[in-house]
Amino acid sequence: MINEVTKGSLFPVEEGAELYNFKFNKGTEYVQAYVLNANSFLDNTTVPYRLNSACITSELFGDLRCDCKWQLDEAIKLVKKQGFGIITYHANHEGKGHGLSAKLSTFKSNGEVNAKYKNVGKNEEDVRDFSTAVEILKYFGVTNVELIGNNYSKKNYLTAHGIIIKHQTPLIYNLES
Repeated sequence: MINEVTKGSLFPVEEGAELYNFKFNKGTEYVQAYVLNANSFLDNTTVPYRLNSACITSELFGDLRCDCKWQLDEAIKLVKKQGFGIITYHANHEGKGHGLSAKLSTFKSNGEVNAKYKNVGKNEEDVRDFSTAVEILKYFGVTNVELIGNNYSKKNYLTAHGIIIKHQTPLIYNLES
């Protein structure tokens, strides 16, 4: 359940761009997600949407073992190109919900090739909670999305909870490009 919504703008200001902070109460835990809402949405409009899980190793420190920063950057470009859309940013999703310590341990044990975290289709490894994403979409009255990304766990969760995926735009990273 959403407890609090705070809205602000980014600097430099992009026309129609707003940043939202949603605070959720999940028992004693608070979860925050950030939304970039470039315009108002009309009923039944298919809204470009990215459910972005935090990845401090690539987004902040540039680690190339995963493509998370690249996917976030591409999603931002797509939303800007469309002129509207939503990107939710889930800070508590680091390491597929296991946290940074578990992720770093996996990096250490797997070395340079990090197959465990690259293979996003393995549901048994993924303990992230996507319920906050659904609540945010419903807050904006969005039920139809163009899902930006490849993750089947995210797609299946959204679909099972009433979000209609009208189109999916895959993000395929080529390390050599």
